[in-house]
Amino acid sequence: DIMGPKDIIYFFSNGSSKITHPARASQQSGSFLVSTKFLGSPVASPVAIWVIAVSVILGIILLALLILALVKFGFFNRKQKEELEALKAESD
Repeated sequence: DIMGPKDIIYFFSNGSSKITHPARASQQSGSFLVSTKFLGSPVASPVAIWVIAVSVILGIILLALLILALVKFGFFNRKQKEELEALKAESD
């Protein structure tokens, strides 16, 4: 395997040209540099079990805190239901 354990290989090529008969050439002598980047496949590394467990626990705690905050601010209260129950109580 050319890549080996590396993820990225940069390959540079340098070239030059020299015009020997300038009367017949429309271009001048010069040089150029071409670079190519070869990307290897990413190496998969395992995730520790404790990282997954801590992430799940923290996610559940954050979700519970969000739900408690929404309940405290009355996000889940239905005003129309309360108004309907008040109208029913008045008619009885």
